[in-house]
Amino acid sequence: MQKTVAVLGGGIGGLSACYHLSKSPQVSKVVLLEGSGRCGGWLSSTRREDGAVFEQGPRAVRPAGAVGKNTLNMVSELGLESEVLPVTYDHVASKNRYLYVGGQLHKMPSSLG
Repeated sequence: MQKTVAVLGGGIGGLSACYHLSKSPQVSKVVLLEGSGRCGGWLSSTRREDGAVFEQGPRAVRPAGAVGKNTLNMVSELGLESEVLPVTYDHVASKNRYLYVGGQLHKMPSSLG
């Protein structure tokens, strides 16, 4: 018997749930219910005309173990590899803030002083 499934919330978790549910042979329909005017939850990227990307929400995904592998597989299946900038946990970029402009990271000052 095919089922309709409702997912509450269009944040990264809700969107991921919708994606995986849509691949299930037991689910015929997935309905996403989002209370705001946009999907993404805490994620909120703005891309300017000059290519600069500003992220107002979380900036990192730290995939580890089986769940991390599922996340990376989903990124690949959705064709989003070019949108991911791999950074190791001990890399300086994981501890600082940057602007991504012109295909390069530019370090931001840690204070205005």
